[in-house]
Amino acid sequence: MRHIKLYFPIITISFIMAFAAPAGCGGDSDESDRYSFADDNFDPDCPDCPVITSVQEPQVVINGSTALFKVQFDDRQGKDTVQSVIAFQQNDTEEFVSEIENPAGGVAFKYFTIGKDLTDSMFGMGLSVEDADGNRSSVYLVEVPLIATGVGDIKVSLTFDLNVDLDLHVIDPHGEEIFYGHPTSLSGGELDLDSNPACDIDSVNNENVFWATGTAPDGMYTVKVDYWSACAIDPVNYTVTVMYLDAAEVYFGDFTASQADNGGFGSGEFVCSFLFERDDEQDDDADDDLNDDADDDTED
Repeated sequence: MRHIKLYFPIITISFIMAFAAPAGCGGDSDESDRYSFADDNFDPDCPDCPVITSVQEPQVVINGSTALFKVQFDDRQGKDTVQSVIAFQQNDTEEFVSEIENPAGGVAFKYFTIGKDLTDSMFGMGLSVEDADGNRSSVYLVEVPLIATGVGDIKVSLTFDLNVDLDLHVIDPHGEEIFYGHPTSLSGGELDLDSNPACDIDSVNNENVFWATGTAPDGMYTVKVDYWSACAIDPVNYTVTVMYLDAAEVYFGDFTASQADNGGFGSGEFVCSFLFERDDEQDDDADDDLNDDADDDTED
């Protein structure tokens, strides 16, 4: 297993943020992966423009998660002239540009972090590729089902690329562990999404733990991922996205089938620890939110 940490402020990913897959990710996928295909014909109005020929997207995404997209492209001037992938959320004009490290193969593996505040049932994203001369392909629209999960002071999301049983474990500052066998904690944490339990495959391939606004205690949190069962598929890549205060951290890892352990309490490979300390201004905002909720409950 490897862990590679990327850090960036949440404000830069109010919708999506793109970055390249780490070395070793993006291997061959199983037959259950969904593909959507674009028109392979080049744009007759722009004979020098590259074209996206296909995109492999996840079966499902959740808000605040980091998911892998495989973009295949071509260019009459040579695939090695294509330099970047441009992405934007559907119905939005802000663009995110990510360089392609090895364009000669005609494939780019890109991770996108989905905005944590999205609640629609579908996530729409436009993709385009651009070559060294500034020629840009037509927009390729990707639409993926989105499951809205809990957000708040802390949000920890696990995403994996195959139909296996990976489990997210989060330990709060009091030492209480949240996982499939103990989905809520006295501190207010909750596992609100569990996927593929005991290989009962739902193909969601995402899990989520969160503390609602104003509930997370100050202190050190620990995140682990356990490979409960390989479900006859090997290997699996995963990402863990941790959002708290004004930051987001993304971690990458992988498992092989031999690491599956049917684990429960205390199981899992260490991913990260992080310190949550609410400042005075956040305390005041949290109190206001809780007071507003109390006022709503007393209204006729």
